[in-house]
Amino acid sequence: MARNTPRFVVLSCIVWGIIVFALAGSADAVRFLSSGYHTRETIMTESLLAPRQPPEPYVDYDNQHFDFTAMVPQTWTLYEHYDEDRVFGHVVRYIFVGPPESVSGVGFTAIEFRFVPTVAMGGSIATLDAYVSETLVQKNRIDGSVVDQPADAPFLGLTGKETTIAYPTQRPVVGTVDNPPVDVTTIKKWICIERNGYFVEVSIHSSSNDIDLYQPVYDQAKNSMSFR
Repeated sequence: MARNTPRFVVLSCIVWGIIVFALAGSADAVRFLSSGYHTRETIMTESLLAPRQPPEPYVDYDNQHFDFTAMVPQTWTLYEHYDEDRVFGHVVRYIFVGPPESVSGVGFTAIEFRFVPTVAMGGSIATLDAYVSETLVQKNRIDGSVVDQPADAPFLGLTGKETTIAYPTQRPVVGTVDNPPVDVTTIKKWICIERNGYFVEVSIHSSSNDIDLYQPVYDQAKNSMSFR
């Protein structure tokens, strides 16, 4: 055994010499020798982009007018709309708009809380089924398609109707001025019920590129919504 030791030492030196020579003059050589476990393969396969994460933290939105609360992303911007609508009558909308760049770089994502009066409250629609049918028409005017047909779903302790539509549109790429808009598939998903004389609806509006990322925002909004 002792007579084989010099041969082993020589072979080891040759192997290490080849490795150091191959990595000489590069940052990889320093990293390899200093850490003892990095290799070129592991360095090259490290993720170059941050992982896609839904927006956090969430905060409790307190609506004094309709006396409800819901969880929404803290950094999203609130827009309040009070509209006289020729189809639904008086419509109240609370829209939280996310960052304009989303993740794909086109358009924006929004969460909306919508209140539409029933006939009993001075509106034009009498039943939840009629509201769902008319909403599909009004939200899907531009050559769209129904992704998920209206189906029963729990909402606010009641049985509501939930559906999804998709339609083509064009949106500008964030950060550009002169370039033409790009083709985008817009996704709208919403759930609604009839409660105390109003059709109450929560919806998400996003692009097909971003809907998977922002789906948790929609789920958080509808599952956390409650009335005092």
